[in-house]
Amino acid sequence: MKIQQTTAAKKIDGMTLRIRVLQGGQGASKTFTVLLKLIDQCISRSGTSATVFQAELTKMKRTVIRDFMSIMRATGNWSKQEWNSSTATYSFSNGSYLEFMGLKESDIGKGFRRDMVYFNEANRGITFEAYQQIASRAKLIFIDFNPDREFWVHKEVLPYEDAEYLQLTFMDNEAIDPQERANILGYKVKGFVEPNLVDYDITSNIRSAYWANKWRVYGLGETGILEGQIYQWKVIDGLPPEAELLSYGLDFGYNDPTVLVELYKWNEGYIVNQRLWKEKLDSDTLKQEVLKLHLKRTIAIKADGARPELIATLKKAGLSIESVDKRNKNDRILLLSAQTIWVTRSSVQLIKEKDNYVWKNKGETGYEDSPVEYDDHGMDATLYAADKVIIRLKPKRQWGGSRAV
Repeated sequence: MKIQQTTAAKKIDGMTLRIRVLQGGQGASKTFTVLLKLIDQCISRSGTSATVFQAELTKMKRTVIRDFMSIMRATGNWSKQEWNSSTATYSFSNGSYLEFMGLKESDIGKGFRRDMVYFNEANRGITFEAYQQIASRAKLIFIDFNPDREFWVHKEVLPYEDAEYLQLTFMDNEAIDPQERANILGYKVKGFVEPNLVDYDITSNIRSAYWANKWRVYGLGETGILEGQIYQWKVIDGLPPEAELLSYGLDFGYNDPTVLVELYKWNEGYIVNQRLWKEKLDSDTLKQEVLKLHLKRTIAIKADGARPELIATLKKAGLSIESVDKRNKNDRILLLSAQTIWVTRSSVQLIKEKDNYVWKNKGETGYEDSPVEYDDHGMDATLYAADKVIIRLKPKRQWGGSRAV
């Protein structure tokens, strides 16, 4: 095996912070490159301690440990006498060591201090609690994963100042096997009707939602969707100047958040933009918060019809507000979920809620056409804002049937 300097290796070498998070797709050379880094540090700095973690040691023997041995042999550093197979530890002649450990037992790794630790496939069975116990005593931390969904690293690690993020794809790995490269590109072909279009990832061009999602995760290294997720919106950096404001949507809350969103028509689809997301708003503070937004008085606010007293308060304040009938909610969701929709990057709470908004699971028989109604305040506000859009999309048959609520 020949060791080749890749774009992925150069990008990882450029990272400088204590916690280095690598999100990437298939064939991006994340594992191989980090192992090279650990080996180099162990050889060049005597007395260095390094540990690679996965959820289960058994799997590591078929993957990460095999890669480690291949690298050591290719670089001329392998010595069978230095490898302890019972403890999965390699002891270097300068007093450094590199070990491989599974984290299946919750107390493993507690109290250990290490110079370097590497959490490989961190979203596959490694808990945040286990990570915390180990990371708090480590000088340098690597974390990698294939982003099939968000997990604790996005919420508990990346927001902090000592964490650095890098997204890699197979395009960063010039040493990738041609057959593996072809297989990855095949996900795109299977996922989209016209995969070579500039704007190929639109609802009308999706051939298979399964393969389209596989391409996003394993081809592009993007965060994928939960199984059963209702909306597959795409994130857009900001509102294009040509986007046309259609309506506002307002979902009332108190202990739950009160949410107001904007709905725009754009590029044969729609954009949702979060404007208000606050808890503990009574009628007076709600009025003040909405007035501070300086909404266009000619554009209607579509609101939850179950709160007529709050609608009356906002009407008295001079706002154009209309109630929305919540019946046939499931039918409306089905119609809206088929549309191409973007969401602005600044709509942080809305994106998080959308990513966890799923159909009810019926087990082996699949999913119901009914959402799990938990943390759905932004989703309801969006549904209200899209009221007129949904009415235009409504099939000729009348609302009703088994999905009506």
